Amino acid sequence: MRTLVSNVLTLLALNVLALPLLAANMTAAEVLTRPTSTVAESFQASASDQRIYVSVLDKQDNPVVGLAADAFIVREDGIRREVLSVTKAGGSFQIALVVDNSEAVRPYLRDLRAGLESFVKMMAGPHEMALFTIGDRPTIVTDYRNSPEELQAAVKRIFPRPMSGGHLLDTILNASRGLTRRNTTRPIILVVTAEGVDYSSRSYQAVLKSVDESGASLHAVVLTSSGAGLGTNARYRDMVLDRGTERTGGKRHDLLRGQRLQETLEELAHELLNQYLVVYARPDMLIPPDRVEIEMSDPSWAARGNPAVLSSSVIGDRPTMEASPNEKVASSDAIESRYQLRIMERVFEQAVTHGAEQFASRIETSDPSSRINFAGIARARGFKLDGYGVFFDVQVPILRPSVNWVFRQLNQLDFSARIAADLDEVLPVFREKMRTFDDEQLMENFERALLAFPRPLPPGPPMGPEGPPMEPPPGAQLVGREALVASEEDLQAEYAAQIAAEVTAVILDHSEAILLGADDWLVVATVASFSPNDTKTMLKIRGSDLIALRARELSREDTIKRIETGEF
Repeated sequence: MRTLVSNVLTLLALNVLALPLLAANMTAAEVLTRPTSTVAESFQASASDQRIYVSVLDKQDNPVVGLAADAFIVREDGIRREVLSVTKAGGSFQIALVVDNSEAVRPYLRDLRAGLESFVKMMAGPHEMALFTIGDRPTIVTDYRNSPEELQAAVKRIFPRPMSGGHLLDTILNASRGLTRRNTTRPIILVVTAEGVDYSSRSYQAVLKSVDESGASLHAVVLTSSGAGLGTNARYRDMVLDRGTERTGGKRHDLLRGQRLQETLEELAHELLNQYLVVYARPDMLIPPDRVEIEMSDPSWAARGNPAVLSSSVIGDRPTMEASPNEKVASSDAIESRYQLRIMERVFEQAVTHGAEQFASRIETSDPSSRINFAGIARARGFKLDGYGVFFDVQVPILRPSVNWVFRQLNQLDFSARIAADLDEVLPVFREKMRTFDDEQLMENFERALLAFPRPLPPGPPMGPEGPPMEPPPGAQLVGREALVASEEDLQAEYAAQIAAEVTAVILDHSEAILLGADDWLVVATVASFSPNDTKTMLKIRGSDLIALRARELSREDTIKRIETGEF
């Protein structure tokens, strides 16, 4: 009897415990076998208030301050949610500085240190930072601390490792795992790198997953360079820096010159220090949203958000922030566009090199003594400029006429001067002798021959008997140093025309792959290698003209006429 009563009570207890599970369409077996992270997600999804850190920037990338709740629009999976409150974000950051110290960063070392020291000065103190380097192997230079003096001392210890490659993805993975173990509330990963060779062994999928799990917002400042490479590791690096920044509320900054590095890092510090904490309502649900979107009431403002880590005691409390299908397509397009830019860089470099070789061959064929030399090599760098188009900076080998060519020009000047001096002495006597023949036609031919003979000009304008400037006779050929300079300038002008023709051919024949829109511009600036003070030549054309050329709505000749040229 006692056993029967015990069994009945046990069944009643199980039925009572099962009622909440049945209400939720779940079985006891499902609860026992459900992963812990899924249970945590359900716990989080039942919370009514959600939080997200948001950066708001204007068209000049300056932080927009003083905004209220009505300026923000929050959508989860396309469904608008109620914004409960908006305040300036508080709490401290935990920032992992991932810095390139491979051979590729050597030209930027001074700018790199200046930029990092300025960033540390602005952020250290209330915020913790750690410094990682990527040259040869992932290295922790200094662990998390908030002392500006110690962090700046660590920055000063950064030196490029000779002949080393980078391990950027491995270092990002290690930094994100460290942030996960620290249970941080506002984690940031800031990457400052040059586009050198990368030897990371991690896949981009593993790195992105680790960044997502850490809850960190990934920011990247990339010092672009020619010869960055088109291999698998370079593509993996671009995928992490493109997709990782986009899906975590960060941004990738591509810099043409190292001088912009300090300004860019200071702007990033201002952005982080002026973030908003947006609190919005989410109804109770078993399945969390796939994505959270932040929009602004003013379309001229841009918003980037990253979910707030609510509590380190709750497993999986960070909302899932996977990119939407459209965002994934956009990210893939950005990576493909960057890859095509790398290919176009090689095309420009090959075209400029070919043009220089063809020019030298043509000059030397016409005059074997006029050997042409070049200094420097062709280099090209391409950039996608949002809202404008594509810009290429092409460095052209410097034209250097040989020493023999220069001496030949100088010898011609000295020879002409000696002949002219002798003529000044003997010409009066010779002219008197010619008059003794009493032949007007002969004298006319003689005088015409004298006019055609090259004569050097004395310094300053020629003077007449009474002092006013004397114009040379019609048809006279004047040879002086300014004439020699003009001949060298003509040589340079002819070389510039050859390079412009090669660049134009690349624009017309190979620009389709970079996917220019009709309103975009394609701009190519050429400048002599290692001569920053030389005048740059710029070629500029609208994407609509190139589209019309490919559609055969414009002829090649008409398209060339639409290329705008200028100097700067």
